Amino acid sequence: MPRTSIKEEMKRCKKALVESLAIGSRMPVEELTPRQLKQLEKQERRKKYADLAIQGTNNSSIASKRSVELLYLPKLSEAAGSGKPPREYFKYFVRKSPKRSPCINRGYWLRLHAIRSRLDSIVEGTHDDIVVVNLGCGFDPLPFQILDQHNPASEKYKGRVRFVDVDYSDLISEKVRIIQETAELAEILGPRSLEQERVAYGTDCYIAVSCNLNYPKSFRDMLDAFRLNNPKTIKVFIAEVSLAYMSPGHADDIIATCGGMPNSHFLLLEQLTPAGPSEPFAKQMLKHFKKNNSPLLSVQKYFTTEAQKNRFIRLGFPRVNAGNMFKLWQCVNPAERLKVQSVEAFDELEEFHLFCHHYLICHATNENSFVFEDLYRFGPSAPAAEIDVKQDAQFEVLNHSISRKFGASAALVPYERDFVLYFGGSSPGRLNQLLGIDVKTGAVVNLECTNSPRARMCHTLTSLGDSKRLLLVGGRQSPHDGYEDSWFLDTSSRIWSEGPKLPEARYRHCAALVDDQVIICGGVTTGAPFLRYDANANAFQPCTAEGLDVDCPLSSAAMDYSSDAQLGIIVGGSTDEVNVSDALHVFAYRNNKILIQKTIRHPLLQRYGAKVNFINDHEILVVGGTSPEMLFGEDTSVIIVDLHTEKITGVRLHREVWQDQPLFLVGCELIAASAAEYIVIGGGATCYGFGSVYNNGFKIRLSMG
Repeated sequence: MPRTSIKEEMKRCKKALVESLAIGSRMPVEELTPRQLKQLEKQERRKKYADLAIQGTNNSSIASKRSVELLYLPKLSEAAGSGKPPREYFKYFVRKSPKRSPCINRGYWLRLHAIRSRLDSIVEGTHDDIVVVNLGCGFDPLPFQILDQHNPASEKYKGRVRFVDVDYSDLISEKVRIIQETAELAEILGPRSLEQERVAYGTDCYIAVSCNLNYPKSFRDMLDAFRLNNPKTIKVFIAEVSLAYMSPGHADDIIATCGGMPNSHFLLLEQLTPAGPSEPFAKQMLKHFKKNNSPLLSVQKYFTTEAQKNRFIRLGFPRVNAGNMFKLWQCVNPAERLKVQSVEAFDELEEFHLFCHHYLICHATNENSFVFEDLYRFGPSAPAAEIDVKQDAQFEVLNHSISRKFGASAALVPYERDFVLYFGGSSPGRLNQLLGIDVKTGAVVNLECTNSPRARMCHTLTSLGDSKRLLLVGGRQSPHDGYEDSWFLDTSSRIWSEGPKLPEARYRHCAALVDDQVIICGGVTTGAPFLRYDANANAFQPCTAEGLDVDCPLSSAAMDYSSDAQLGIIVGGSTDEVNVSDALHVFAYRNNKILIQKTIRHPLLQRYGAKVNFINDHEILVVGGTSPEMLFGEDTSVIIVDLHTEKITGVRLHREVWQDQPLFLVGCELIAASAAEYIVIGGGATCYGFGSVYNNGFKIRLSMG
């Protein structure tokens, strides 16, 4: 942004504010004291910097969308068999070719799909002309995508849609400059034909206009100037993370103004904090925007999907179709969703769940004849689970962070749990270090080993009982580089030795010692849903499971076995990255077979990547994981399940853990230190584009009886 334009804008704003205060106090500008003028200048400088920070969010967003265009567009076009090279539009507004993580790419593909699919529903649902008003448009090339007569994906829009791009004057000026200097863009919009004071660039089908939405009167004047009150014209207002930075009152004024116009639609995409501001992802998200001087203000009042629905109904849009981004992901045509899933290797489903729960797509309308078709309508959200909450559990934060996730841990032997071994993991690169963790003090030491396995994550480490050996199984380097090896660690000598090969590569599985065998459940693999390691034969063999209606391996399920109760449990997991099991299976193991004894289903058991441990012969502790249907909070992230009564009890996390510490119960490990004490070590998450967080470990002490 040219420095002169910033200075000029600050001068204009300062003059306007000075005059405004003078009018409000009924004093001529000349009679304001030097102190008053200095105070006004300081206020205006602060406000201008805040506006510039908000404008800066455009650069990050547009670069991420360019990453999607570069990677997704060619592959999806090839999969569609169009035979024509895909048309690119973001490239004109992003100089460099960025590369984002798979989770950010999928998230931004979904954001693009959110707006485009809602626009499709409106075009398909009416025969009238449509005007799209993009509020806080930034460098969004949506008008060029839809108005381009050579873009086959926009055939249904031809001749029916006009665009009004609205944003800060500096952003609009820069966008107009790019249009004027890019023949391809100017050709799409056609010759300039509209010359008005407010119009920075105008053709028969496109208008770019500067307007600070923080001043609702200016916005209303703009709408009047372009005569958008025509009841025969369908108005579509888009606010993709633009009103989120405004005070809720000012944003409501904008929405109410749009709601007062006949035949209007409003498409809102912005952040949510459905489990409150202390929930780990929300805390990191809010911290990120505050640090960048663009704090999210909307979520202070409208922090859930239901609150947003009520907001639009109150402000003139009586019909609302809204859901979080995972609801949108579930609505994507299954064939198209499979194509998206195949674009790049992806193993960030927990982080994708967290992102999706914190973003909303809302389509609201006051057009009486419009129908939300089944293809675009979101299903109802699962009702909140009513459970008792245990508030007497004690928590102790360990004064360390191993700063890694998706490693694997095990006690030396099942009955000596005061020292835990932790191998591998991601931080963010793959590691092959062996750590020793003192359960009592939380102290961590790096243990030197001989012949260590390759660095990896998403593997398992299981104690082989009194032999004082541990069995490491599988894992991966990258999502397309799974391992089919196994290793033994002699904990006395700290010498690793390679074990038998797995039939196929496998990662994100779970494992438990059952009698003298290790049962391996699921994982990302082309192999059998269950394997068993037979110590006598020193080999892995398929294992049958009777009474379990799962044909494919469950990825990231949780598993434990109680030798006292002679029962095992399997909780959650997914077979397809979309659906997550809500089942807890209780099994016995006899004659080399898993025999399902009982299945308990509950929304709070629908978890991907959770950890579980037996408390006694009929109660289990479930920690963490993520769900497509709900965001776990301080009363639901940790639960106790009674296998006899099937009752689920929440364990309330103390403030020192929930609010005061970094906490992502993703990629962590759960170890029983005693009959009533458990430790959670490792874990963390990359929060979309808001930075990475690694946990401090902590202890959970449960009261017995």
